[in-house]
Parts: sequence; structure tokens; C-alpha cells
Amino acid sequence: MRPASLLLILVCAFPLGLQAEEVDTADSLTNARQLIETLGDSEFSVREQASVRLIDMGLDALQALEEGARHPDREIRYRCERILVVVRDYDFRRRLELFANDRNGERDYDLPCWEKFRAVVGEDAAARELFVEMQRNEPDLLQLAAQRPDSIAGLLQERCQQIQQAMQLRQQPDAGSVAAMLLLAGDDNVTLDDQTSQLLYSYVYQAAAFRGGLEGGPRKKEYSKLLGGFLLQGNTSWTAYQTFQMAMRYDLKEGLVPAKKVIEAVGVQPQIRQYAALTVAKLGDESHYPLLEQLFEDETVCFPAQKGTFQIELRDVALCCLVHLAGLNHKEYGFNKVQPNPQMLFNINTTGFDNEQARTDAFAKWKAYRESREEKKE
Repeated sequence: MRPASLLLILVCAFPLGLQAEEVDTADSLTNARQLIETLGDSEFSVREQASVRLIDMGLDALQALEEGARHPDREIRYRCERILVVVRDYDFRRRLELFANDRNGERDYDLPCWEKFRAVVGEDAAARELFVEMQRNEPDLLQLAAQRPDSIAGLLQERCQQIQQAMQLRQQPDAGSVAAMLLLAGDDNVTLDDQTSQLLYSYVYQAAAFRGGLEGGPRKKEYSKLLGGFLLQGNTSWTAYQTFQMAMRYDLKEGLVPAKKVIEAVGVQPQIRQYAALTVAKLGDESHYPLLEQLFEDETVCFPAQKGTFQIELRDVALCCLVHLAGLNHKEYGFNKVQPNPQMLFNINTTGFDNEQARTDAFAKWKAYRESREEKKE
């Protein structure tokens, strides 16, 4: 095989995006095809000159280059494949720059995943600025996701593995990367494995700019929408715990959807169900009373009896949550030891009663309260 030059040298030596001669499309295609044939010339200088001219033609040479990537000559295929990378990259950067400078937001410039992003986050100036950052951080991921939507789960899994390797070198994920991954992970048709979901949640914390934005930075609205979309996909496995933590920490009502799923599902671990109840108590309203009341029949022990305490059952946690949601006094319902928690409402291990009679009285009191509320509505 004849030696091939490195396109890195080629790109550095010659500027991209020079104005092509004004010829019609047919003439451009013919010229490009002729140049591609000379990519296999025996003279190195001829091959180099043809490469430069094809790069300079840009998109006008795209069809011919794609054809050349299937050429029987190995040298021609090699050069066409690499010229295509340069041409497509330059075209992407050109369109992204136009998008970034389009203050009126009149066009989308055919950027990958823009429609998906706009539906979730919006299209105002702040949203467009974030989208540009996402494109600059994750151009390959977003492009592949747009081309192969059925492969998004696998693409995210692979990207997480790459980030993990980078973190071993103390390179933390960027906010733009986290935003891009959350956008894709929030797709209704994407089902992630538990490990990938766990890693995405961890990146929210590890990307300082993203975490700071959620806590009150200038991009709080945009980041919250992206994280909220991911929370909506929460399942009933052990990663649901992280879903509820995120929802409660950042007051994202999207967490109510997986919480309902967990409470109504059969066979979910009580440790997860109790945090689902907390999520409903913190983010829900009166309309969620019946949801929490579904747990009144669940006598699963969350915390066994210890010295000076009475065992705490899942139904106790549910009632404690309902008392909070209704704005009532916990002590009047026998919750004498309940301790507040700034992020998760209160500590679950303090939601127990002093004895069985106190439990019986509390549930009877709640029943009477609900009945009185229904009578007033009538």
C-alpha cells in the first residue's frame, strides 16, 4: 500500500472553509469525483493536493467522499474516510457557531437532539446557551444518539465507562456532559441498567458546576428540568433510593411519579417504599392522601424494637408522612420522638410510637380526621 499522510498535518497546514468556485451541484460532484480518483495517484504531492482541494470544497464534496469511502482502492478509501471526518467536523462547528450567534433563535441549524432538548428545557437564550455547551462537550454522544436512538442506553453506558476512566486521572465530569447525558437518559424509550443510573446520579454531585446550579445558580431552571426528566424514568430497584434523594434534595416534583410506582408495586423492599412515602410527603399535596393510605395495611418492620423504643412499621412511616402532609401536629398523633431532617423531611428511625395502644389511637384519629374532611366537602 502506498503511504498516506496524516490529516492532522494537512488540516494544520491549510485553512478550512475557503470559498469554493461558484459552480452548479453537478459540476461540483464531477470535480470531486475526479479529485477522489487522484487520491490514489502514485505521486505523494498529487495525493496531497487533491486532499486539500476536497477539504476546501467542504460539503460540496460530501457525496463523492462518501462514495470514495467504499472505493476498491485502499488508499483512496483511507483518505476519503479521514477527509470526511474533517469536512463533517468543520461543518458541525460552523453550524454550532451560527446557532450560538443567532440571538433571535430563528433556526436550529440541524444540530443533533435540539428538538428533544427544546421539548424538555425550552428555547430561550439561557436554554440555547446551555445547549451549545452540551454540544461542545458531547458532540459525538449527541450525534450518535440522534442517528441511533435505539442505542442510547448502550451509548450512555459506554460514555459512563469513559468518564470513570477519566476520573481515575482526577478529571471530574463537566456540567455540559452531565446535562447531555441526563437529556438522553430522560427519554421515555430509554431503559438504563442500575449501574449506569447510579453513575449518572453520582455525576450530578461530582460535577460541581451542575450541582451548584441546582442549588441556586443561574441555570437552576434548566438543570432542574433535565434532572427532573431523568427522575421520571425511576424504577423500583435499589437505585430508586437515589431517585428519591435527588427529588427531595432539589424539590423536584417529578419524583412523585416513581414514588407512586414504588408504593403501588408488589414486592418492593420496604427500605425503598419508606423513602417513596417521604418523597410524597415532601412534594405532594392532599390529592396524595389515598396513595399513602395504601401503606396502612403494610406491617413490615422497618426498624425493630430496641431498648427504649417500639418497633417501627411501614404503616407508621406512612401515617407520619400523612400527618405532615396535612399540616397536623405529630405529637397529637403519638409521634413524640420524630426528628426533622432538612433534606428528607424527618429521620425515619424517629417515626415510631411508644406502644401499640398509641399506634391504634393514632390510626383511629387519622380515620376520624379524613371522615370529617369528606363531610365538609359534601
